[in-house]
Amino acid sequence: MQEREKLIPKLMEAFKRYHECGIPPVRALVSDYTSDPETYRIDNEYLFCDDMLVAPMVCGEHTRRVYLPEGTWKDYYSDTVYESGWIEVTTEQIPVFVKQ
Repeated sequence: MQEREKLIPKLMEAFKRYHECGIPPVRALVSDYTSDPETYRIDNEYLFCDDMLVAPMVCGEHTRRVYLPEGTWKDYYSDTVYESGWIEVTTEQIPVFVKQ
């Protein structure tokens, strides 16, 4: 519940932007990273609001590869910082990264 509460201001801003500019709060990576050919092949990650990348996991999985587009990204839960590219994550939670 606390995580949800922290995201409400971010969601409100994202829906305002959607209303004003037509940019959806949840969208494919290729929507924001059109010059990155890798993003055209990724259909199991998405951008959430303006600065979050979510990489859902299949039930029972604890490891997966995640592609982080251009920039520096921080793990939402552990604060570990990553540069762009493919990474392998092991977690009990849904991998979420925040663009720095």
